[in-house]
Amino acid sequence: MAILLFRLAGTGDSLMKRTTITFLAALALFLGTIASSKYSVSNDFIQKPLDFSGIDTVQFESAGLSEIAISKTRAPMLRHRPDDAAKIQVTRQGNTLLIRSDTSQYGDVELIIPATIRTLITQSARVGSKDKLDSLDIRASEDLYWSGDIKTLRITDTRAYGGCSPRCQNGLHVEDGAIADLTIATPAGEVTLNQADDINNATLLLGPDASFSLLNAHHVDRIRVVDFESGK
Repeated sequence: MAILLFRLAGTGDSLMKRTTITFLAALALFLGTIASSKYSVSNDFIQKPLDFSGIDTVQFESAGLSEIAISKTRAPMLRHRPDDAAKIQVTRQGNTLLIRSDTSQYGDVELIIPATIRTLITQSARVGSKDKLDSLDIRASEDLYWSGDIKTLRITDTRAYGGCSPRCQNGLHVEDGAIADLTIATPAGEVTLNQADDINNATLLLGPDASFSLLNAHHVDRIRVVDFESGK
């Protein structure tokens, strides 16, 4: 009988220990989940759907380098951090969707626009697409980076040169992509074609203070350099 009672007592102690351990483990997991949830919420992005009905032009004004993706399949939207909601304004002006952002850090704002957009007006931006696009006219007042396949692409440097101290110069970079017809116009910027052989025809309208660099270029006969003023 004493042996039986001892075994029962031992079983009870063991059960209590297991219960205590299980409770502590569950509590630790719960607290960890709360901490993780708080961290992810502060780092999550708000996704705001955008209506592009009747829109063929996007004007994106941003204090920092913006990320713009052009897609035939993804839903148009604006992604930003919750704390930046008051810093972003979206308005419609006729056939133009105007987006103003006062956020200055790269990656704080991401924009997805449809492939039906024909004109993109921006400041400093990385623009690209994973789809093959038909045509796009980009007007950039600061540095621009392009990546993606497209039939016809025109990039115009709209910076108001003059009076810059120290000397200012926009960088217009075509990083990759198969392009049938490319036109880049800049009075004093720096043009870089990273994969020049992937471009069938390129026309560079360059002012006297502009410069250009060709990388991976074995067919330079496809690239034509024209005076900026005469080619406008």
